[in-house]
Amino acid sequence: MSSPTRAGLRVGLSLLALIPMAACGGSSAGTVRDPGGSAGQAGLPGAEMTGGAGGAATDVDAAAPGGAGGAVGGAAGGLVPPAGAGGAAGSGAAGTGVAGSGAAGSGAAGIGAAGSGGAPASRVSPLLGDVAFSAPSQSFQGSLTVSMSTAIPGAQILYTTDGALPTAASAAYDGTPLSITATTQLRAQPFVAAAAAGTVSTAIYLARTFSLSSAMPIVLLDDYGQGPSADKDTYLDLAVMIYEPVNGTASLDDLPTVATRAAFHLHGQSSANFPQKSYKVELRDNTDDDSKYSVLGMPADSDWDFIAPYYDRSLLRNPFVYSLARDMGRQAPRVQYAEVYVATGAAPIASSDYQGIYWITETLKINGHRVNLAKLDASDTAPPDVTGGYIVEFNWQATDATKPQVTCTKPADAPASYACFSACEVTDPSPLPAASEQLAYITQYIQSFHDTLFASPIGDYGQYADVGSFADDLIINELARNIDSYRRSSYYFKDRNGLLNGGPYWDYNFALGIGNATSISPTPVARSNGTTDPGWEYQINATSRQGNVNSWFPILMTDPAFVDQVTARWTALRADLLSEAALEQRIQALAAQLAPDALARDAARWPLSSVYGTQTGMTGSIAWVKSAGSIPIYGPSAPTWAAQVQALQDFVLGRADWIDSQW
Repeated sequence: MSSPTRAGLRVGLSLLALIPMAACGGSSAGTVRDPGGSAGQAGLPGAEMTGGAGGAATDVDAAAPGGAGGAVGGAAGGLVPPAGAGGAAGSGAAGTGVAGSGAAGSGAAGIGAAGSGGAPASRVSPLLGDVAFSAPSQSFQGSLTVSMSTAIPGAQILYTTDGALPTAASAAYDGTPLSITATTQLRAQPFVAAAAAGTVSTAIYLARTFSLSSAMPIVLLDDYGQGPSADKDTYLDLAVMIYEPVNGTASLDDLPTVATRAAFHLHGQSSANFPQKSYKVELRDNTDDDSKYSVLGMPADSDWDFIAPYYDRSLLRNPFVYSLARDMGRQAPRVQYAEVYVATGAAPIASSDYQGIYWITETLKINGHRVNLAKLDASDTAPPDVTGGYIVEFNWQATDATKPQVTCTKPADAPASYACFSACEVTDPSPLPAASEQLAYITQYIQSFHDTLFASPIGDYGQYADVGSFADDLIINELARNIDSYRRSSYYFKDRNGLLNGGPYWDYNFALGIGNATSISPTPVARSNGTTDPGWEYQINATSRQGNVNSWFPILMTDPAFVDQVTARWTALRADLLSEAALEQRIQALAAQLAPDALARDAARWPLSSVYGTQTGMTGSIAWVKSAGSIPIYGPSAPTWAAQVQALQDFVLGRADWIDSQW
């Protein structure tokens, strides 16, 4: 297919950042747990985008923002998407304290309607008990004065400043305001006659040495000087503050949208070794139990992944695949951008603690707003209850010994071509509530599906698998030419009384033109040994890279009925979500969410030369650079962010054109 607009993006991509982002309604007069309303997703052409449902603000000293307007519906013009429908009104849910006023969401040629204001409510913050603080949780420069009070008659306030819960031996507040000069977790509780007479309150104050305003959300993470997280198992105490834009600007000099206790540890497999670290963050209440917060407009939860797009200098790959999968009707996490600072020393947070732009991402877990499956409990040991829900993952060379392992058994009468799958584990629930019965069930179910594929002739695999989801699984992974597809971070799920489905989708940082020497090209590449790669990741990943972790798709692609379903689905998608115009517009809409000032800070922190080094060459149509670190990663050599986005777009369009030629 021809691409009359490809060259236009090269010239004008820098203009994308000028598209107005949705304005958050209302103004904050105190720390809030959830904003009164959240912005809608960026509008794609022809789609009506709605403002997100308002979360409830919960701190008693807070004024909740009103409902945010719809996000960008699309912008008219040659370099940006055609006008999409404006976002519908954001519904501001109950806000504690002063009602917030909803502001109109802005967007060029697609204006979001005004969000409704937050109204008073009765919910209170999980961190606020029977002691009130004169200063809500916040970051500060210099010093901060804090007074405390309680309404409990005859009570004395005992407090700590080291994060420990107060006891009868803790310091007593004598009415003199405290002077806070360093990062402090202030915890206070009323006592009468040396016995606790009320609940604990916690306030978090983060010392910093700089001010910052950004058109993007800002996140401060501070672990109270415990040093960097060193492994993926040990949680460290953490303070989290999230500053969302108000009227287009997030400022550290304002009060945070979210301020909470938390814990974190390193996240990822190979990515744990990258200079820019990824983290698993668990938001917590006063008793270290999970505490659910709406983060950047996403549904409230306690578990979040802060994913570092280190090798992806376009910063778009995971959001691109996840949004595409969701629009195709498949399971994938929501993700939002934010600028992130991580302080692990005893000093105040400084500008040098800047870690760049991150993908703040929902974790993969079974619940109503993430992966919506039935939840197993210990009594679910027989059909139909034992049949779901399960999320399993193929995780070549990185299986977790603490997770239930789904093992394959070769039947005694198996044909010579039979090859067991491997490296498969249950990701959720983990551990299984009734391990012996539930693990036996899901193991036998996957084994039965596997055996039907190796039957001669091929068996009725449709009795075990949702064939349409498997067709989409192949299409998404092959379009992305994901180096890990089918073998690592490759997920499948099964609901109660349901079939095995492809997804949820995860981890596309080594895809779409980043990866190894062949996968970075949208078309087959001649290898140095004189062979040519087949161009299909399902053929490569089922053989040369890891043996037979998952050989399902090479077999499925020998079945004419499955091939017909894949090609019909591909043809339909190419007229819609995967048309050249729609692919370009998706990339451009995502790029428009990244503000120029934030991009400049990110590029200064992680310049292309430090990520990839200087070794350059050509593979197919891609000019590449190769990482200088222990992991040989290839990526586009484009020297600027705009050029990296262009390289991503060129790969996607070139890959789609090649798949057209095959189907």
